[in-house]
Formats: sequence, structure tokens, C-alpha cells
Amino acid sequence: MRKLFLLLLTPFFVNSQDIEPSKIVNASGNWYFGVEIGSNKITSYTLGEPNKSFQGGILAEYYTGRHWSLTGRIKYFRTGLSYFLPSYKSNTTSHGMEPDFTGLFDYNEDFGKFDGAVITLPLNIKWEFRIWKNFSGNLNLGINYNFETKSKYFYSDNENYSKYNSKQYASFNAGYGFNYFISKKIGVFLNVESYSGVIKGRTKSLFFSSIYNTNSMINLGFKYNFKIE
Repeated sequence: MRKLFLLLLTPFFVNSQDIEPSKIVNASGNWYFGVEIGSNKITSYTLGEPNKSFQGGILAEYYTGRHWSLTGRIKYFRTGLSYFLPSYKSNTTSHGMEPDFTGLFDYNEDFGKFDGAVITLPLNIKWEFRIWKNFSGNLNLGINYNFETKSKYFYSDNENYSKYNSKQYASFNAGYGFNYFISKKIGVFLNVESYSGVIKGRTKSLFFSSIYNTNSMINLGFKYNFKIE
């Protein structure tokens, strides 16, 4: 994946004038296209499974103003979840006229595991705030639509197989990071973001608990404007 990332960047550096330092960049009204790659951590694994991998994608970003932009992406990453709830047996007993709650809150051992991968389409709104010259911080928030390309389920309750096997679903993502314009045509960025998934299980405890697949990512990216001279 690293080699692919470098290969994708090569055409952008053919013309050396593109990477000459520029004055303060105002990207308002301009489109940028690029790639991003980085680490992926599945934060919803709880049973010690390997939870780290690489992820990447392509992007298009349009600056609606000096500090605001809309970004559309296509990304691929692994996801999943796991949970285990040991059985519970109450030991309450009735005495005389007292009510008997024995067994009322009992539940059997509960186990669930989902291993998957998705192609996701995030759409984000981003706010950039200048830190120094062309170096800025940013906050972003968005929604994404997911298409599962890999889906393996393991449940102790057979009913869960039909309840939580959706292959397409919408979810949310949010993040923060930094952006630097090398020139008016070229920008680089580093972002940290989290992705929520969808309900993939529900534990049978006293209070029913919904289980979501969640991910945390670090993105290193490059973006380029093809029209600015």
C-alpha cells in the first residue's frame, strides 16, 4: 500500500514549480483531488483479536470559503467487533409473603463476533483555522455510507444472524487534524478520525446493550489542484 501511495503521488511532482513556496494561500472556490493512507484500529474488538491494519482512499475537496470546505472520499478498511457476557444466575429467595424474584434476571452466556471490511463513502464538512501562515488546524464532521465486502459472523444466539447481517448501512465519522499548503496547487494533511458503524449485536444483560462496530484512523494525505496556474 505504501508503494501504491508513492506511485499515485509521482505525477504531481513532475513539474518542480508546483512545490515552490507561495504566499498565504486562499483556497476559496477551488477543487483539490488527492489520496490518503494510514493506520486503522478496530476499537470495538474486546477479546484480544489483532485490531490494527492499513487503510486508504481517494478524495475530492471543494473550498466553499477561506476556512470551510466539503470533502467526498472513497475509503477501504477492515472493521469488526466482539463481546462476551458470562451467564448470570440470581440467588434471591422468597420468605413468607415476600415476592420471589428467583430467575427473573437470569441470562445465559452470550457471545458475539463480527469480522468484516467495508468500502465507505464519507461526506464531510470541514472547518480550518490558521495556526501559522499556510499551516492550519481543522475539525471535521460527516456521514458515510458503507458497503461490506467481507462479513463473517459468530453468535451464541442464532437469532442474531438474521437481525444484524446488514451489508449496507449509513453511519457517522468525526475527526481533527492539520493541513499545510506547500503552494497554491499542493497541500498535505494529517488527520485523526473515528468511525461509528451500525448495531451488530445486543447483549442479554439486565439492561439490553447495543454493540456497534467502531474504528479509529490516522490519515496522511496529499491533495492537488489541476487548474491553478
